[in-house]
Amino acid sequence: LLYSELKQTGEALKESEERFRQVAEHVPEVFWLYDFESERVLYVNPAYQDIFLATPQDLYEDRESWTEIIHPDDIARVRDIYENHRKEELNFEFRIVRPDDSTRWIATHRIPVYNDAGEVYRLVGISEDITERRLLEEQLIQSQKLESVGRLAGGVAHDFNNLLTPIIGYSQMAMRALPPEDNVHTQLQHIYQAAERASNLIRQLLTFSSRQIIEPKV
Repeated sequence: LLYSELKQTGEALKESEERFRQVAEHVPEVFWLYDFESERVLYVNPAYQDIFLATPQDLYEDRESWTEIIHPDDIARVRDIYENHRKEELNFEFRIVRPDDSTRWIATHRIPVYNDAGEVYRLVGISEDITERRLLEEQLIQSQKLESVGRLAGGVAHDFNNLLTPIIGYSQMAMRALPPEDNVHTQLQHIYQAAERASNLIRQLLTFSSRQIIEPKV
């Protein structure tokens, strides 16, 4: 009976391990397990090689090997997390510069694992390549900035156009009241031409802000 129970337990364990392997080896995120007692990585799935361009064996042999490709601007922050917040649950993002010189954004979520005594003895974590998401976020921010500039440009252009309208109108009226050979007529002509050039610039600003001036014509 004891042998039969041990056999069933062994088969159940083997089946459980097989299910874990199938899941872990086919998810696109990096799944890893770290042990504090042995101070080594117990497991990392094949996705590590796809994202970090290094083999799991590299990590098994040297648990710090992945830190060698952290972006120089992020290395101090990441080291602080691993030295001063070793056993805390954390979400953090950092960049890596891979052997092919490509820069990728990595998001890591790690969770502490407690033993029967209530002490943290392992960390389990998931690391994900979020480069595409970061690029989309940056493009959205840039788009929002351009939209704000466009609204500002449109508002300024409309206000400026309101100032130019009487300048152009009164210049035309004053020129009609003077003979073309009059010196003041020539000066008014310069004012009118400058105002027209300014009006053309306003049209360009309004085009940029997608707010066109309506120009009624006979």
